[in-house]
Amino acid sequence: MARVTEQLMEIGRRLGMFLGRRKFDPDLDEEMQLHRELKEAELKGAGIEAQDAHYMAKRKFGNTLRLREESREAWGWGWLEDVLQDMRYGLRMLRKSPGFTTVGVLTLALGIGANTSIFSIINSVLLRPLAFPESQQLVHIATANGPRTHAGATLPGFFDWQGRNRSFQGLAASWQNDANLLDDKGPEKVRDAIVTADLFSVMGVQPLLGRLFQPADDRLGYEHIVVLSYGFWQRRYGGDPAIIGNEIAVDSTSYTIAGVLPRGFHYPGLTDLWLPMGVGEEALIGFHDNRRIRAMDVVGRLKDGLTIERATADLNIVTEQLAKEYPATDSGWRVQMIPLEEEMVGASRRALFTLMGAAVFVLLIACANLASLLLARGAVRAKEFSIRGVLGGSRLRMVRQVVTESVLLGLLGAAAGALLAYTSEAAILAWIPHDMPRFDEIHLDGRALAFTLGLSIVTSIAFGLVPAFQARELIYRVL
Repeated sequence: MARVTEQLMEIGRRLGMFLGRRKFDPDLDEEMQLHRELKEAELKGAGIEAQDAHYMAKRKFGNTLRLREESREAWGWGWLEDVLQDMRYGLRMLRKSPGFTTVGVLTLALGIGANTSIFSIINSVLLRPLAFPESQQLVHIATANGPRTHAGATLPGFFDWQGRNRSFQGLAASWQNDANLLDDKGPEKVRDAIVTADLFSVMGVQPLLGRLFQPADDRLGYEHIVVLSYGFWQRRYGGDPAIIGNEIAVDSTSYTIAGVLPRGFHYPGLTDLWLPMGVGEEALIGFHDNRRIRAMDVVGRLKDGLTIERATADLNIVTEQLAKEYPATDSGWRVQMIPLEEEMVGASRRALFTLMGAAVFVLLIACANLASLLLARGAVRAKEFSIRGVLGGSRLRMVRQVVTESVLLGLLGAAAGALLAYTSEAAILAWIPHDMPRFDEIHLDGRALAFTLGLSIVTSIAFGLVPAFQARELIYRVL
């Protein structure tokens, strides 16, 4: 701990010296002048003439410029000044060649902007966890029997699972349907979901407005209520909070708007309206006691610390019991479970990564073109390298200068690419199919911008290495 504290203090000291270097330079000059004067006085005291003592003190003290540089290195910020000097010189060189700089920045902007946009989609759809509490506990449950490898559940079978399982905090079932909505704004085709009342508690979602379903709402013939999605509420009703309690008609049946869900909640699939199972009996006639219709989409929340494998084994014990009780309909059926995230976005993974691969290929072409431009530009800099070498510039410093210019060009391209990705976000969203999972969560965030920064550094190295090696060979020839 003491060593860490000492290192932090040393870093703080060096940083303070660097930030206050304009103050330290005069102090250093004053100190060196004092040492020269003391040496000169000592020589005079030894009987040497004043003029001779002055020159002897200067020779004894040494090269002040070299001493200043050594002091800066000892203070710990000389290397940083070299980097800043390289960057200032690199910016001047780029400013002196506006045509080359513009072409280079635009070339990189297209490649980096495309990659940033695609990454923002992948990040939103595939990399970020689902917007549900403890989303890793949520699983999708299907059934399989021979050639039928991914079927739903029957409604009575689902109720049996609910009552007999020992692995889940809760299970919920849903069934999607197309419906016709009619209100004072006119008719509209909507996508609704008839769900068990505990769906929202299983998912861990809270209402943005009003209330969600309660256990009593699952009773057949109970009050007709409906919950709206955030997107539908915004699009249809302009985000009016007074909509709670209003009446709407869905498939000629009157419903009371009970609540609005928060932004980003879409399960199952893209849904506009949710109806409790008891309300949707008209659409589910024949489902309640039918063990052949496997149309229910089932989601469950695992108990803490329980694995999917163990939960699958537990629920398969229940299905074996049901097969003995109802051999005509349940014989041979088994349970399949996958994480809910995989069920929601798995089908999009391959297409998105293929698209990302195409964007990376475009960026590689841009890097190759820029490397060619830098090679052509470097060939005309032989005279510059020759003059800098004669004036004392080291080979390493000149090669580092070439690399610095490449990094600066990459950073400018990254800034332009991020701006391009941000300004074209609306156009990209219009191009993406709106039924893509988690569509309304797609946006450019801090992670995407960090990706852009990292990508700019990688691309700078990619298109700057060849010119740097060319510059090294050229410097060795001219020096």
